[in-house]
Amino acid sequence: METVEVKQETVATVQQPAANGVPDLSQIKDLAGGSGPVTIVLALILVLGGGAGWKFYSQHSEQKHEVELKKIEVEKSAKEEIEALKKQVAELELAKKLLEKDLESATSKKKK
Repeated sequence: METVEVKQETVATVQQPAANGVPDLSQIKDLAGGSGPVTIVLALILVLGGGAGWKFYSQHSEQKHEVELKKIEVEKSAKEEIEALKKQVAELELAKKLLEKDLESATSKKKK
């Protein structure tokens, strides 16, 4: 059996940010999800507010997204906790019914 060595070359490209840190129009369009009105608003923020306006919008969007994710996480946790409590209540109700039956049978035996 013969071993063959194969060399692979990997090529990566890195997009350099604009010199002033401001994204170009295609990046704005991608961020807006292709929505025309949102793209225009973002472009206006970029032009009127410059880099500071863009940085503020970017941070605001990121924080809003993080808050939504945290809200979803808290809701999921609350639902899980509610389900666990419902299960405990059901178990306690079953135990209560069993104790009531035992008590009834014990009292009926005493009466005889």
